[in-house]
Amino acid sequence: MKNSISLKPQNYEQIYKEYDKFEPNPLVQKLGFLAMHTLYESDLHFKNGSDEIIQNHLSNGGSLILAPNHQSNADIPTIAALAHTETFAKLKGNTIIPAKVDMFKWPLVGRFIPHMQAHPTFRSKDFDESHYSQILKNEITESLMQFNIHKINQGSNMAMFPEGTRNKKNPRDIQPLKAGLARIALGVNNPENLLIVPLGFAYKKDRPKRQPVAVCPTPISPVGFESNDLLRVTRSMMQEAATEAFNRAEN
Repeated sequence: MKNSISLKPQNYEQIYKEYDKFEPNPLVQKLGFLAMHTLYESDLHFKNGSDEIIQNHLSNGGSLILAPNHQSNADIPTIAALAHTETFAKLKGNTIIPAKVDMFKWPLVGRFIPHMQAHPTFRSKDFDESHYSQILKNEITESLMQFNIHKINQGSNMAMFPEGTRNKKNPRDIQPLKAGLARIALGVNNPENLLIVPLGFAYKKDRPKRQPVAVCPTPISPVGFESNDLLRVTRSMMQEAATEAFNRAEN
């Protein structure tokens, strides 16, 4: 994508409009997924038949929201690498992911990640404490929620970090989840056609971060949940997955 839009909060309407209609370059995307797989292939473990549940759901036209823990910038390519596995193969080229706006300003990376279907998000640090800025922040949050819901309604999958920020101090412990996950999952046209897939990532201390362990527990259907209960259950499943991933990484 050409950097024709200044990636400032004030331009959020134009930003999300452009990213909605953006068509990734197939060759760049193919090479990108191959590179992510080569560099960040996970030691992936499925629990309780979750691999079969996911494959059947995708084969029947369902969509997924991948919900991993967040501890490193390596998490995004680690997620992309999952699309090279048999279970998640249908996610390749059909999965959006919010990424901090700073990444879209990095040399080379900023031009590459839109082709991996990433779209920019603004964080609290991008706003000051003024009344106007806080109103703008709320407007952008709502616009982002609607963008993600719209893409899922169109048949896309989604990957997101429900904790919102990286957990550098206590990566074993899942932080309280942001409300956005529940808002999106319960806000789509057909929640029964959607599964939330909790994931736990851990990186082996004696190896580069590009060699993670990943654990995938049973996916969660949002049907019948209230927002707070959905966040509670998802966080619990993420914690279970993260704990096992860290235990495996340390052995």
